[in-house]
Amino acid sequence: MPPEINFETPSGVLNLYRFPIDPQQKLRAWDAADEYVLSHLEDAPADQQRNRILVLGDAFGAMSLGLSLSLSKDQSSQNSKITVVSDSAVAHSAIAANAAENEIDTKNINLISSIGFSELAEESTYDLVIVKIPKSLAQLEDSLSRIQTRVTADTQIIGAGMVKTVHNSTLALFEKYIGQTTSSLAKKKARLIFASAEAYKAEIGPVPAKVFTVSAHISKTPDDLTLASYPGVFCHGSLDYGTQFLLKAMQVSESEVDILDLGCGTGALGIAAAKRSPDSKVTFVDESSAAIESVKEGIRLSLSTDPTDQYQALATHCLDGIADESQDLILNNPPFHDAGARNPGIALEMFKESRRVLRTNGQLQIVANLHLGYYRRLKDLFGNCETLASNDKFVVLRTTK
Repeated sequence: MPPEINFETPSGVLNLYRFPIDPQQKLRAWDAADEYVLSHLEDAPADQQRNRILVLGDAFGAMSLGLSLSLSKDQSSQNSKITVVSDSAVAHSAIAANAAENEIDTKNINLISSIGFSELAEESTYDLVIVKIPKSLAQLEDSLSRIQTRVTADTQIIGAGMVKTVHNSTLALFEKYIGQTTSSLAKKKARLIFASAEAYKAEIGPVPAKVFTVSAHISKTPDDLTLASYPGVFCHGSLDYGTQFLLKAMQVSESEVDILDLGCGTGALGIAAAKRSPDSKVTFVDESSAAIESVKEGIRLSLSTDPTDQYQALATHCLDGIADESQDLILNNPPFHDAGARNPGIALEMFKESRRVLRTNGQLQIVANLHLGYYRRLKDLFGNCETLASNDKFVVLRTTK
């Protein structure tokens, strides 16, 4: 059964695809929080200004394209500008592709990364700000600390999330960085947050933004690593157990000239490989712009050099842009969640793409939870697979092209 793509908004139906497109998946490209915020805005007073709109964390275009559809039918708002901030390169591609699918002109939609957002002119202020609540409180705090100087007493500020992501700590962050905060009743397990900057601006002024780059010296592995972690990066501020397990078990030789850290996060695997094989060229790939910035800082901290041709970090989906048969070794701790939903298809796509970019006799080494059953998947794809290490939770697998 194909996934549902018909997203009913107050202004019409959008065909929305979840990216990367997987015909085997039944996951939608929107959730009840997207529906809730668009419905709320449709019922808002008609005289509210919406010339400059900021949307943070839109994964596939439900909010930004839903807003664009609504604005296109309002003569007074046809020149409105929508700035969409996302940490994900996949989100940018998805929004652009879904806009084309629905014949929505994107000339008034500006897609920027969360890192690029910090570089926008401080004098830029917005009439409407919508924040899709992320799972990471650090990521939310980082976003709110950035927007606090870009809102005024007249700015309409709305947070939107599923009930499981909206807690007292979530509301406290809106109170801290924006001002007086309330929340809506739950609707289809979604909730809205409303914040006003009026009293906050007059009495408190901007709260100094928290410095979020976290440097961690990792002593639980064979390598002497110091890593950086920006908000939103997987296991922000720590090193997950799966990566620790792979660091202990992975095998890197100096004969491997080209090494790639796929879904790199903080870059622990690739940086460790660079230390074990100093003459190798190491490429780091992740869809997250925050992960790529973390890797660049980790290269400086652990390898005492700036990113160069020898150490490249690229924000892209999976292995897009990586040449066929160009790598000797790929290291991977594959995710199995995507935009809050379990999606094993991401790992399978990584495995298929790895086979494409590996040279003959090139290796893919991964770590995964035992219950995911990737041994059989890899053996079917590559014709071979072996276990390098295992415990009661994780397994490290190696397969050769």
